[in-house]
Amino acid sequence: MKALNLCILALALATGGNAVAAGTTPVDLATQASNVRLQLAINNGTDSSNLKELYTRDAVVIPPSGEIFSNISDYSTFLTDYIRNRVANFQVETINLRAVGDTAYQDAVWMATLKRSNGKDTEVSGEMTNVLQRQPDGSWKIKFQNWN
Repeated sequence: MKALNLCILALALATGGNAVAAGTTPVDLATQASNVRLQLAINNGTDSSNLKELYTRDAVVIPPSGEIFSNISDYSTFLTDYIRNRVANFQVETINLRAVGDTAYQDAVWMATLKRSNGKDTEVSGEMTNVLQRQPDGSWKIKFQNWN
């Protein structure tokens, strides 16, 4: 049910919905939507190029491979390949989220199943840090992302 609610939230944000639950801030909604979109892209094995809109033009992303991506198109290509070949049951859970002016800091954990060629899949997890920046239109986008 929680996943369905988050999917509805992501859809509302993607279509410009302005409804906000009591006590929920725009940065809360933006990070929840980012989590959901990333989860859906990875778990459905879909092309992740639509995730580019979650990031600022000058975003820097450091995924578990250790590569540093400053071009979101290159990161989307990497992520699509990563999704297709290695990961299933991907989940992100925000642990801490704080906003200071036009910058927000998200600490999260992620969990997934690492698919192995021998059929002995392994549960893996790690940490994720996102720095989000408020955009002129009031939306929030990821400026920096590091996950290991």
